[in-house]
Amino acid sequence: TYRCDEAIKRTSDILCTCASGGGPAPTPAPAPGGAECADFALWPDVDGVTCGSCTALVLSAKYGGRCDAYCESFNHKCVAAFEEENENCQKKATYRCDEAIKRTSDILCTCASGGGPAPTPAPAPGGAECADFALWPDVDGVTCGSCTALVLSAKYGGRCDAYCESFNHKCVAAFEEENENCQKKATYRCDEA
Repeated sequence: TYRCDEAIKRTSDILCTCASGGGPAPTPAPAPGGAECADFALWPDVDGVTCGSCTALVLSAKYGGRCDAYCESFNHKCVAAFEEENENCQKKATYRCDEAIKRTSDILCTCASGGGPAPTPAPAPGGAECADFALWPDVDGVTCGSCTALVLSAKYGGRCDAYCESFNHKCVAAFEEENENCQKKATYRCDEA
């Protein structure tokens, strides 16, 4: 187990869980085309990976492999659809929103809300909240929900406490990830390098 103030060495990126320090909540970042979306914690059937910019890796079977059907399931509209590279945010192929993406169990969907009231952000462990992932600096292409993201760690000394403080948040937990994803290989203190 690592503390938030420990530097996690021998890696270029780490998983940090950050909670806002009680200041004003930042505005969610727009999706492509200027639309906004619900907090990822409110998206159904996310397959453990969110990518910022209103895009997530989602389990596609019950939506016929189509992002339009997926986005409509929670009153959003599809903006873009992709096949992902390897359980991550890398896009292997682009599809139309109404096109079924076959031979895969999960797809990347970009969804925009229809302009209804903004949902409340998901709480971090311990009941704290955090800024929209699009406002987090140096995210390494993977967000995990529950206020946890894979972040580039070099300029923060490999420490999650320094990373979280860089945008007025507090470190809640620190991890080494398994393989550029949300799987936790080792747990650290927030102040541990």
